[in-house]
Amino acid sequence: MGFNLEKKFIIETEKQLNYVFSDSYAKKMTNNNGGELTIENEGWFLFPIFDNSDKKRLKRTFNDIIRETKFFHSQYEGFNEYITFAYNGSGDYLLFNKNIKKEIFIFFHESEEIKKIANDFNELL
Repeated sequence: MGFNLEKKFIIETEKQLNYVFSDSYAKKMTNNNGGELTIENEGWFLFPIFDNSDKKRLKRTFNDIIRETKFFHSQYEGFNEYITFAYNGSGDYLLFNKNIKKEIFIFFHESEEIKKIANDFNELL
């Protein structure tokens, strides 16, 4: 379940990840922090951006994009340039690449392969 988000939390997350989100992703998260996407009939759950403005939001954002990216890096060596921002519940992830701004990739956990799926987050909406 998504909810609105103050821009300051996006800015703080960008600093911690050393990555600037695309305008389309930042706008989506500002309007609805978390939620779901459907890509080719498959549901993807967006990791929220950490928000500690009250207890309810703190609980809702415990599995934030930073925590999930750190977990991803601990599980898969050699993928440190990627930021995980969504998962499908089956082990696959949607990724940003710190070196390639705006483009979206999918990580297939079984083969550990990465494939580009969009030029910008806006294409997924």
